[in-house]
Amino acid sequence: MKRSVAICLILTLALGWFTGVGTAPEGSPFFHSTNGDNILPAEAMAIGLPACTYNISLLQHTTPTARSASGQANLTGTPGEDVGAFVNGLLGPQETLCFDPGNYVLTTEILVSNVSNVILWLLPGVIMSTSAPIRLLHIIGSPNTRVHGGNWTGPGIGTLPDIEVDQGSSNTTIEGAEASRAGYDGILIDHDTKPNLRVSVLNDSLDDNGRFGVQDYQSTLAAPRWTLISGNRVEDNAVGGIYTNRAADVTISANEVWNTVAGTGAIGIGAEFGYNDTITQNSVSHMSSFGIQVYFNNDTTVSNNYSGFNSGASDQSGITNDHGFYDTISGNNLVSNGRDGVHVERSSYVTVRGNTAEDNGQYGIEVYHGTMPSVQREVISGNACSFNVAGGIILNSATDSAITGNGCIDNSGPGILLYNDPGQIGSTRNLVSNNWSGDERLSGMTQTYGIKEENQADQNEITSNVVCNNTVADIAVVGPSTTTSGNSDCRFGGEPLK
Repeated sequence: MKRSVAICLILTLALGWFTGVGTAPEGSPFFHSTNGDNILPAEAMAIGLPACTYNISLLQHTTPTARSASGQANLTGTPGEDVGAFVNGLLGPQETLCFDPGNYVLTTEILVSNVSNVILWLLPGVIMSTSAPIRLLHIIGSPNTRVHGGNWTGPGIGTLPDIEVDQGSSNTTIEGAEASRAGYDGILIDHDTKPNLRVSVLNDSLDDNGRFGVQDYQSTLAAPRWTLISGNRVEDNAVGGIYTNRAADVTISANEVWNTVAGTGAIGIGAEFGYNDTITQNSVSHMSSFGIQVYFNNDTTVSNNYSGFNSGASDQSGITNDHGFYDTISGNNLVSNGRDGVHVERSSYVTVRGNTAEDNGQYGIEVYHGTMPSVQREVISGNACSFNVAGGIILNSATDSAITGNGCIDNSGPGILLYNDPGQIGSTRNLVSNNWSGDERLSGMTQTYGIKEENQADQNEITSNVVCNNTVADIAVVGPSTTTSGNSDCRFGGEPLK
């Protein structure tokens, strides 16, 4: 008997679907047809997606309407009514607003203010757009807010972001959205005096904005924020891709940042005035200045990134570490940048380890004193520096540092250079050991020196290196107190150099 009832129920439901009985209200049939694709409306979302308090759609493309889950509070606006005002009238604590496909035109921002546990769920095909210089979405004082999906398209003018997360909105997540054509940032996290902790920007598309794709900003002193910016596609933003300012314990991972427009986007990924940040597994290319920049940012890890074809000059390199202490730059691939692969300036106690720096316009790795008399205690270890225009590795006025276990092959200048600018203190008391520095091209060799001192560099120890096939000299020292020992020339079967 129970089996017969179940079969009848299934047949009844199926007949309802085919005859139109039980379809959703006007403007939202069970399937939407968009460019030939069937897209589920908000009320028919798959298991695992949130239960909607209201399902919002557009009647005749211009009239906002909201259907409550209970069916007891259906609301219909007027033709052409401002969607921002209409949605704000529905918002409250623990509300879940689900949007069916359509172009929702805003003249005022959607404001999630001083409520908690709000979800905005936008299905594929939802466009939130405006021609006014406004934010499209503003989240303030509202913890545990979740924004999923939607194409948030700004006016291309003004000084506001598309989406702004303001103070007191901890545990907010923006995922699977597109933010474009903002006057300023695509997404701005503004901590102000009540920080937003653990804000996540995940798997979004951030393009063609007037400043950064996403920025994490704090107006006072740096402190832990635990922001996560991951899996985003960031393209052609006017000033740069991803930027953090006075934010600590931030993770920037697995993002793709690039430009297709020449001269756009000076900085691919930047972290300044913070500490303990992690920048890892990102791909950055074709920026007009810096690939990745760490500026006044201490105890920061930059690891396993690709940074290539960034066209900067001066200190603008694949990775630039400026005024950052105790930072680690490891496992990165730096290719065909206009300046250096890795540039360390005015920074001490920096470890540069296990990177590949090839075909860069200046050095593979450069340590430079900048405005300081010298920098100190750098560790440059296990890197591969090849085919760079000026040379493989240079220490310019660095002291008490170690260059060990690197391969400096086929560069156009010296493989390893210890250099001291006039009036500086260095490069002295450095250890250069167990490196392989030479030219493998045999015919057409261009690497001039294996290891070279220049301009008052002195008191260095150069030991146990393999240096060969350099066109001028394998090892050349100028410091009267520099020592050389146990170095080998591979042209002569590994015999120590005299």
